[in-house]
Amino acid sequence: MNAAWHRTLTVITAPAGYGKTALLRCWADRQPQPIGWLRLDSGDDELRRFLFYFLHRLPIPSDEELRKWSERICESDAESLSLQLESLAAEWVALLERVEKPQMLILDSFESIRNPDIVRFLAIFFRYSPPHLHAIVSGRQIADIGFPMYEDGEGGSFVAEDLVLTDHELYLYILKRTSIRLSKSEIGEFKQRTQGWFVGVNAYVPLIRTQGYKYGEPEYHSRAEHDIATFFRSLIHAENRPELLLALMNVSAAGQLGEGLARQLMEDVSPRITLAVLSREGWFLFPVHHQPGYFVFHPMFTAFLQRELRDSSEEAYSAMKWKCALHAEESKEYIQAVEHALDAGFRDQAAELVLRYAPELMRISHLKQLLERFTKAELTMYPELAVMLANSLIHARQIHVAEQVLGLLNAVVADKPQAILASTNEPLNGYLAALHSMIHFSRSETELGLLFTQQAAELLGGPGQLHRHSLYFQPYTASLLRGKYGHYGVLKSAIATCEFCMPRWGQKDTAYAVMLICMGECLYEEERLDESEPYLWEGLKLSVDLDNSGLFVPAYVAWAQLKYGKGEKEAAWATLRQARNQLIHRNLEAQLAVVDACESKLRMKEQDIRYVRKWMRTTAVLSLFTIPQERMFEAFVLLRAYIFIGKTSEALTFGESLLQAALTVNHPRDLIESHLLLAQIYRKQGKVDKAVEKMLHAVSEAHAQGYIHMIMDEGAALTDLLTACRKRSRLLGNSGLDEFVTILLKAMPKEGKTNVANLSPTAMLTRQEQRIFQLLIEGASNRTIADVLAITMETAKRHCRHVYHKLGVANRKQVVQQFSKKTLG
Repeated sequence: MNAAWHRTLTVITAPAGYGKTALLRCWADRQPQPIGWLRLDSGDDELRRFLFYFLHRLPIPSDEELRKWSERICESDAESLSLQLESLAAEWVALLERVEKPQMLILDSFESIRNPDIVRFLAIFFRYSPPHLHAIVSGRQIADIGFPMYEDGEGGSFVAEDLVLTDHELYLYILKRTSIRLSKSEIGEFKQRTQGWFVGVNAYVPLIRTQGYKYGEPEYHSRAEHDIATFFRSLIHAENRPELLLALMNVSAAGQLGEGLARQLMEDVSPRITLAVLSREGWFLFPVHHQPGYFVFHPMFTAFLQRELRDSSEEAYSAMKWKCALHAEESKEYIQAVEHALDAGFRDQAAELVLRYAPELMRISHLKQLLERFTKAELTMYPELAVMLANSLIHARQIHVAEQVLGLLNAVVADKPQAILASTNEPLNGYLAALHSMIHFSRSETELGLLFTQQAAELLGGPGQLHRHSLYFQPYTASLLRGKYGHYGVLKSAIATCEFCMPRWGQKDTAYAVMLICMGECLYEEERLDESEPYLWEGLKLSVDLDNSGLFVPAYVAWAQLKYGKGEKEAAWATLRQARNQLIHRNLEAQLAVVDACESKLRMKEQDIRYVRKWMRTTAVLSLFTIPQERMFEAFVLLRAYIFIGKTSEALTFGESLLQAALTVNHPRDLIESHLLLAQIYRKQGKVDKAVEKMLHAVSEAHAQGYIHMIMDEGAALTDLLTACRKRSRLLGNSGLDEFVTILLKAMPKEGKTNVANLSPTAMLTRQEQRIFQLLIEGASNRTIADVLAITMETAKRHCRHVYHKLGVANRKQVVQQFSKKTLG
């Protein structure tokens, strides 16, 4: 806003309630220079009245001239003034040129001005106004008066996006108004509902103050929406344009739409009303930047308009929704088509849409939410829907709910054993067996899983057409073992599935490449690196030949880590370069995030703190409110980075959130890694008992699942914690775990063993680092350390960095703060 003093004109346009006037008042109160403020309303759209008020807000140099011009305006009629606009503008500009001090003029609520004579006057006036006169025009819509808007700094503008409250601003505003701290996930949902709109946020303030924020409770949110609806209703009725409300209600049926669909929805309304017009007039309709020609309503405005449409006529609401469904189907937006059909009440047609486009829909990750809208009776009537829902629930790790859906399918098969799926012409009981196998594999019940897999293969001649169509990969896939193709990290089940299917597959297609890569990852985790290598290499070559980035990215990531683990570092860096080149060549820059995370993970082993800090500044994981399953690899690398640079408090908070995510989906690999890294964090903080407890959790899960490499990869630094775990397992009488830990200890490097019972925060330091630690406690500089120990400055700095890393701090100040009392005491 301060830049307005360097511009001829600044324009602020946004729908009502976005804080335009509040922003101007707050800013104007802080300005030392005089400001002329003209608050406009519908009565000011008359030329003579506007010119009179406009004149009195200008910095006219003398009272006599102001009186003379005021009388001239009052004595003239609108018709004569209309003929004098050019001369009026020229003479007023000449008057203002005599004023040397900077002056600011604010025209607020400019949407009230529609008179073409006023618009013409302002166009002339602002084009030739003196350089020391600056203006701000604010309103829901700004008439096209030829404002000089230039990108070189002569003009500037603010739109609704600039006035939206950010996540941090929302947090601070709610804290100030209610004294309640909202969590990250609550802020995320709150922002999604209100879009950072000031009026929407304020509607929630009394609710939050008295009840806190209730995440996802419909009744709670409906109270705020009721107040918002009153606001919207008053805005629209103030326009006194019946066709406006009808147009808005009709197009709201789509939510997001282009002009083609809008014309279909508004064919019985005024042809002058278009999406572009509605957007310019500030009716909470915003352009979709990544889809030119498309617009989207503010979600709260959409909810209000759809309620108004439904209340006015249920039949009209259904008709609009059905038009949207047909248009979405033509545009191949099948999820939206089904949603619109369900909203319209055409439930049989919605089910038929799902069955018609089942192969395409099976590739969509958020299909579950759509299928959950069908009733039990409909799932029984259309068993394909039940099969698709059960499949989606299993992949969402909602196993118990999936079993309930399988109960419906069991009843269908019991009633009709030879039931056939209409969309595939395959036996229903074959899919039932396939779904049972997936559930048993997810629970590590490998033998039962294999039994049902064999049964499904015999009935379906393979996995079945529906399951073949569900072969899709998230853009951020970093590991097949972590995802559904590796039974979400259940190592034994993944190996058993691959061993059963690979010899029977018979063709080198995408599914075969999946099995190769997944098998390679499994053997790698079992520390069978030499056996893993041929599988990964063949899978990598095949996935590149198939031009499938969802496969070759995780293959490259696994291959790079394998090579690094075998000591072939140059091959590892070369592999990551190849992965980047493949993605850039295909314009798939989004998937570079996985490759960058993998390199950052390996750079930590190289003690390359500069690279890691740079990666942390650029990773998008930091901006996510909740970490989706497909981005857990990046999240764990970020957690390791926090530990690496010494931010143990941030690491602990983030690590606990990742542990909760792993527990929610019962993901064994993520559980092991969460506990493993939390153990290291507690160790760095000197909390030995907690560190050993977390390590015991990690080792127990690793033993149950067969994971070895994850533990071994941490190196000798874990020797003391593993020794403590072995003691605990012996006390508990767990001979199997004792044997597993003993195997790990024998394979570990021998350096680094310490007595965990007497472990101090500095126990992990070498003898030279212990000396440097004492000097740091005493406040010694790098030069002093170098002189005392007879080493170079660069060597002293390098040793200091190693000390910071091992102690979990960022600098010498934190060393003194965290360890001086412990050491001196």
